Amino acid sequence: MLPQLYELFPDAENTITTTIDNLRDNLQLFNEGVNALKAPYLSADNSIDIARMAKECQNSIQLLYESIKRYGFNHAQAADMIASSDSSGKEFFSADHKALIDRGTLIVSPHTTLHNQEIEINLNDKSSLPPGLTCESVNADDIKFTRDANTMYLDSSALEGDPKFVIRHWREGDRMSPFGMKGSRLVSDIFSDAKMSLYDKQLTWLLTRNDVILWVMGMRASRHFPVTSTTRKAIRLTIDSTFKQQ
Repeated sequence: MLPQLYELFPDAENTITTTIDNLRDNLQLFNEGVNALKAPYLSADNSIDIARMAKECQNSIQLLYESIKRYGFNHAQAADMIASSDSSGKEFFSADHKALIDRGTLIVSPHTTLHNQEIEINLNDKSSLPPGLTCESVNADDIKFTRDANTMYLDSSALEGDPKFVIRHWREGDRMSPFGMKGSRLVSDIFSDAKMSLYDKQLTWLLTRNDVILWVMGMRASRHFPVTSTTRKAIRLTIDSTFKQQ
């Protein structure tokens, strides 16, 4: 068709090239405008305050769509997100991302298949430990307790009886017996005290021994197998940022 078009309109090639250049400039200007409009609603972690966006922006659906379309979400989903902006816990899915509304904030993250994953580990076999988790045997006299929630100590008696140690994610109804407290607490209440989003809750790992929660990893240890005055050997477990990003 183009050769015929050029024959009918000799200047068509130059006109088409100019139009393409103009459209490219218009797109750049449009993107700059979108970036400027969405900036007040973005936080440092790229979550979006859609509750405020819905109230303040006349074209909030279109602005949200332009903000999240790169993650594979469509216009209808953006409209539903705006309509649900005052809710909490609603989730949306694209081919490779999910979006969670948490207290008026939209949190977008890649799909993860780890939420229901269980990793059985052997505390005597370092090769069984996932990246970012270290385990070592220490003398009780060498222990220096700190407030670092990324480290936990267990009395070595925790290894007796061939127990099954598993790392898994939080499940609704999980309870633990926190160190320094009587009775048990819902793990979800511990999360609520820390003002964690649903997404962060889903990513938090738990260490269990024979299905008993010993550690909300990086947050709170249980009172099971504590290091006491009678402890001679202990197990030191430590996680780093590599582990937390799994």
